[in-house]
Amino acid sequence: MIYTCYNMLFVIIRKLNYNFNTMTDYKDIFLAILAILVPAIVAILGYVIHRKTERIKIMENQLSDKKYQAYAGLVGMFLEFLRIRREAMCQTIIWQNRWLI
Repeated sequence: MIYTCYNMLFVIIRKLNYNFNTMTDYKDIFLAILAILVPAIVAILGYVIHRKTERIKIMENQLSDKKYQAYAGLVGMFLEFLRIRREAMCQTIIWQNRWLI
């Protein structure tokens, strides 16, 4: 009973609204289209922002790996320099001690 009264009331209001203002139909159509497009646009922009954020994280990780390799190479070069220097000092000491014997 309540459902049928509600339907009848809705139909009457709809007919009155159509008779008094025909622009309401265009406004309803516009609002319906807008109600579909706005969430779709928000979802698409959210996906694009998420994807860009993931790309930034990947690039940061790659940059971190390259920095690690560069620092490892620099430390390796420094240690190699110290090894060569130590060998040169040992050779010098051996050369100097050779004349003492």
